[in-house]
Amino acid sequence: MKRIVGGIVSTFKAGLEKDGNTVPMLPTYVFGYPSGHETGDFIAVDLGGTNLRVCFVTLKGDGKFEVTQTKYRLTDEQKQEDGQQLFDFCARCVKNFLRDQLAINEGDDSDLVLGFTVRPSLSKEGRRRRRVGRGRRALTLPSPPLDSSRTRARRTRLTTAS
Repeated sequence: MKRIVGGIVSTFKAGLEKDGNTVPMLPTYVFGYPSGHETGDFIAVDLGGTNLRVCFVTLKGDGKFEVTQTKYRLTDEQKQEDGQQLFDFCARCVKNFLRDQLAINEGDDSDLVLGFTVRPSLSKEGRRRRRVGRGRRALTLPSPPLDSSRTRARRTRLTTAS
């Protein structure tokens, strides 16, 4: 696990160490392939450059599946807001999808697994700004200060927990 985390960190550092560098895709560590016999219900959330898609996927085995999805358009304003507001929007969309499509309300007991993907590439625009994607489909997210007390506290909790 430490080797995997180290590879991810070094890829981020190489891609973000100077303006103009990119991380076109993150390394993916896949240790096996689906057989087609998988079954179960899952939520998939896909954040692209123009839309957020929330899907309910039912795997039926024998390579069969059903998908119910709702697409939420990202406004130009949302693409420029800070990351907290963007991910709050994502959370509201998931909440609304669960309520409207699956009749699952906040506080209901459900046992769904959620997968989340962000598809655009990441590039550095400045010391404290990262740009996700290119052109009109891009999302601009400010980077948190590297020496913030929240980052130090989080790092301390992770270190002491291991």
